[in-house]
Amino acid sequence: MPPVVEHPAEPIGTSPFEWCQDLFTKLANSQPKVLFRMERTDPPCLYIANGHEAPRKIENLDQMVGEIYNLVSFYKDEVHNNNPVRITTFFNQKCEKPLFRADTRRILPEVVSITYEPAVVLVGGKPVISKPGYDEDTKIFFYNQSGLDWKMGSGCTHLTKCFESVPFERPEFRNNVIAALLGALVIDPNISSPLLCVVGNQPGVGKTVLSASIGYILTGIEPAPVNFHPGELEKDVGARFKKGNRYILVDNVVAEKGQSYRNDRLATLLTQGHSKRVRELGYSRSVGSEGVLFTLTMNHCELHEDLAVRSLMCRLFKERTGPMPTYVFDYAKRFRKEIFEELLGILNDTDLPPFDQDIFPTFRFRSWLQLVYPRVLKYFGPMAPTEGIALDKATQDFLGWVETNLQADPAFTITVEKLAQMIAMPDIHGSRVGLKDLLVTSRNARGTAIILGSWLKSLSEKKLPLNREDMITMHLVSAPSVRPPVYGFEIHPSGAVDNG
Repeated sequence: MPPVVEHPAEPIGTSPFEWCQDLFTKLANSQPKVLFRMERTDPPCLYIANGHEAPRKIENLDQMVGEIYNLVSFYKDEVHNNNPVRITTFFNQKCEKPLFRADTRRILPEVVSITYEPAVVLVGGKPVISKPGYDEDTKIFFYNQSGLDWKMGSGCTHLTKCFESVPFERPEFRNNVIAALLGALVIDPNISSPLLCVVGNQPGVGKTVLSASIGYILTGIEPAPVNFHPGELEKDVGARFKKGNRYILVDNVVAEKGQSYRNDRLATLLTQGHSKRVRELGYSRSVGSEGVLFTLTMNHCELHEDLAVRSLMCRLFKERTGPMPTYVFDYAKRFRKEIFEELLGILNDTDLPPFDQDIFPTFRFRSWLQLVYPRVLKYFGPMAPTEGIALDKATQDFLGWVETNLQADPAFTITVEKLAQMIAMPDIHGSRVGLKDLLVTSRNARGTAIILGSWLKSLSEKKLPLNREDMITMHLVSAPSVRPPVYGFEIHPSGAVDNG
């Protein structure tokens, strides 16, 4: 890259600070802009990005001194043989320190996110596809590393074909996957994505290949899984963030026998919102990324509540494993551009059914749901956004106990007292570990009643999978003034299908 501006090598008549401010003003006004500040990192950093080369991060003064000659041609005016001559030279070393000072770099344009694939931004509430280079309105720099000519697509032919042979237990779980893809294309500080959990009833059902296909559609490369152990996950995630990767796959999670999978660092990342950040190993600084989609796969495994309540479930089911007639990963590789452009077209569609603000009131990712749900509903049908709670060990224990009682008495009802008595019963099989974990902070009967009462209320009016064939909803059947409240159950067909 040739230098984009010229600047005196000496601060003639000015201080080094003023010399640097004048230099950064020239760079800020250059066309195209090539030097940017990013304030959301810790500490803040600079980026060189010109659209023709991969963006380079500048984290300290030494890197800045090494890179400045790629941006600036420094000159000195001299007189040779009575003729004025301008020669190229090195800048004065006393001007080094201001080059990375916060008060000098404020002049530079700010970049909030660097993307390597097209992204969608919301301008006045309307989705707009990012253009290659720097967008002054959104402060996003799109480096089109694939060199493809991206356009808005129409319809959903390739999306439907790509996933047609994946053995989703119900169509709603396919729709959850498409919703995750749509949300992952959007860069907006008000929108963050839930954890996509791909669960299978047995090994070989297609969890990993589905997750790899999602990652390939989003990034153009097959994702390498990160280490799911708490001590290693943050290190691996940081390495992905440094490469600008906005898709993180946590594959084949396992937990100790009888225990739910718990990862406080992953839960923290999910609660950080749109902008994710982890500490960079070996340095007193952090590395981050915007609009990240985390995907987790597992077999017959439960999540700790902190993860379960932040999850979007995709459940796969097959009686017998076997090949997919339309192999999802091969199709994603072959028609990746067409699939991506269909997603862009769906996001660009604003002729949508109205979004009911009261739908799925317990789902935490409200802005994300408001963006994706009407679009998925129009093109593919209903979603199942709240079934992630069923990955929670306590909920699974509870549903198993409810199913047993309903088989004996279809009019079975539950109160806090009944539930507390069941949890307190001797248990030699470890089938109530999750429910017992709810009460680890309880010190007396009153504390137990408060915890279980709040927990039952949180499950009320949610559709939950009782088994493969049935969904169940728990309703309040006593009068609102009656204490303690009494809950009854309504069973619905799940609509499960076996795709092979």
